[in-house]
Amino acid sequence: MSTIEERTAYLDNPLFTGHIYGNFNPFYVTIAICTVFGVLLILLNIICCCCSKYKTYWQDKNTGNLWLVSLWSSTPHKQPPLDLTELKDASYFQPVNMTICCCFYIR
Repeated sequence: MSTIEERTAYLDNPLFTGHIYGNFNPFYVTIAICTVFGVLLILLNIICCCCSKYKTYWQDKNTGNLWLVSLWSSTPHKQPPLDLTELKDASYFQPVNMTICCCFYIR
């Protein structure tokens, strides 16, 4: 006997009490909210890119987070070098005059 021959054989099972249907409404609501949020972000990006007074900034591929853009999504061809002026010198992090006194560090 196969399931093709007896499609209703499971109804004769004494443990079968009925079909259980799932409620997927929270899932669909979450998908709808995420879709609306994503569309709003895309529209905000288009508005800022095309219609604001800062559109030259938004349309320049070299603005924003140059660390991530240069490493992951843009090739180094015709790209300006990274601006390292905001980084502190390594000597800033070295202890100047470190003395140990009663298990406390004093500078």
